[in-house]
Amino acid sequence: MYNNVNIKKIKFSDRPYKKIKKIKLGDSTIVKSIYYIDIDYDNRPLYVQMPSCKFKSINEDDNMITFIIDKIVYRDFIKRLENYVVENVYENSETWFSGKVFTMSKIIKCFVSSVDHDHDHDHGQDHDNVIDDDNCEFSMSFSKYLKIYDQFKTNLSLEDINIKQNEELLEVVSIINIRNLQFIDNMFTCNILLEQMKVYTDTRIVGYSIMESEPSFSISIQGDVSSDSLLMDEYYSGKI
Repeated sequence: MYNNVNIKKIKFSDRPYKKIKKIKLGDSTIVKSIYYIDIDYDNRPLYVQMPSCKFKSINEDDNMITFIIDKIVYRDFIKRLENYVVENVYENSETWFSGKVFTMSKIIKCFVSSVDHDHDHDHGQDHDNVIDDDNCEFSMSFSKYLKIYDQFKTNLSLEDINIKQNEELLEVVSIINIRNLQFIDNMFTCNILLEQMKVYTDTRIVGYSIMESEPSFSISIQGDVSSDSLLMDEYYSGKI
């Protein structure tokens, strides 16, 4: 879970590496050099299960997905992660960028957050106006191997999610991969990739299902056990 991650254990690779990528901008495509710094956690990829939140939108053209998260999650995890990233870019900029030294002010201005907030605030201050008093938008790319399930472990597609989103405000639980830092032109970001998502949907009984007579037996349930609790997060088991 996100609240079990020790931010200080996140490590960065020693040197950036470069990839040439085509980026779609509107109707045109441009070619850009992107520099990467890999991230690991105890020498392993950093996968994090996020708490329940609301699904907002998917943009398949840009390969982006947006959730509405509680501001407490932003404050206690995402903001701490992003502050840690900025601090490490500042401390390592001379090593990573061939002797170039950047001021903290310059690095803060170049950082693109995954959460939509006002960049005019000073680094380290609370961004209490992110979206409203309680929530903020959290955006990321999604993996080409993205797996989506409902609470009954039924596989869903992106098309299913878009259809269901038009019918109801979906509650989701996700697993994200905090993968690397990406530097392009004069901007950089912490690249977060959605790997798996469980969607809670309303399920309605289809057809006539009422029994014609009372059953001659009863079921006694011991303790606080429900079908929901048995299903909850079975395939999100795992610990960082």
